[in-house]
Amino acid sequence: MKMLFWFFVLLAGALAGLKFYTDARVRLAEQRSPRLGKEMIVNGLRMHVVRAGRGRPVVFIHGSFGSVYDFALSVLPHVKNYEAILIDRPGHGYSARPELLEMTIFDHARVLHDTIQALGLKQPVLAGHSLGATIALAYALEYPQDLSGLVLAGPYVTPWEGPTNPIHTLAALPLIGEIYLQCLVWPLGQSLQKSIGGKVFYPKLPPADYMAVSSSLAMRPSHFRANASDIRQLNAALRKMQPRWKEVRVPTVILAGDSDLIAPLERHARPLHEAIAHSSLIVLEKTGHQPFFAAPEKIMQAVDSIYA
Repeated sequence: MKMLFWFFVLLAGALAGLKFYTDARVRLAEQRSPRLGKEMIVNGLRMHVVRAGRGRPVVFIHGSFGSVYDFALSVLPHVKNYEAILIDRPGHGYSARPELLEMTIFDHARVLHDTIQALGLKQPVLAGHSLGATIALAYALEYPQDLSGLVLAGPYVTPWEGPTNPIHTLAALPLIGEIYLQCLVWPLGQSLQKSIGGKVFYPKLPPADYMAVSSSLAMRPSHFRANASDIRQLNAALRKMQPRWKEVRVPTVILAGDSDLIAPLERHARPLHEAIAHSSLIVLEKTGHQPFFAAPEKIMQAVDSIYA
């Protein structure tokens, strides 16, 4: 009994130390990667929005573990003659999550639509990356009259087989999930950061400034919780959306890297292109899952082609 007592004392002490470490890292992350834009309330939800430039609107939608920094550090300097709108999705970056934590892809599309309407934007082009491309597709299915077209980069649109990765399912467990989020995600994330970044940016090296920002913001407990929820909901949404791809009627440009390890071209972008008869598919050579970093000029040429 005495040994068991001391075991729990040591365990509690270790968890308290990890919680203190996580809280300190969260404060440091938010100091180093502050809000880039302004906060606005949309139907009671606090949303973080960056607006830059002037001209016809292009709304950029980040993917899993992302934030507005995904575009601020990649394509934003290449946006000419347009207004760029970068939006942190609910629970990511500096946007709040609604009380309904388990948001579907269509819930994200609705919040995005409400935000675009609140900003007074008229028929923007939606430029989405990875899971953000999935949300852009849902938007096109639900609100086709309210956009000019889609630019889908590294789209993740085909359901996967088997269970969801445990790093996302653990976050939903009572008590254990909270301990995992508050104490373990940060140190585990730091140990995996290099390998994950290498896979996302393969065959190129991940930019150091982006990895510092992305990993620090995404490992915050609130951000990781929201992202894990999105991933748990994703596969069911993809199964429902897959038969509806052919319903997309707006101009659509799909960009995919030939070396994408996250959303392989032949499993995701190619079938999507074949289902959307009027779409264009641009295959980027020696490019992985981050076309916004690897070929920002191609992204903007795609926008040009829709607005032409």
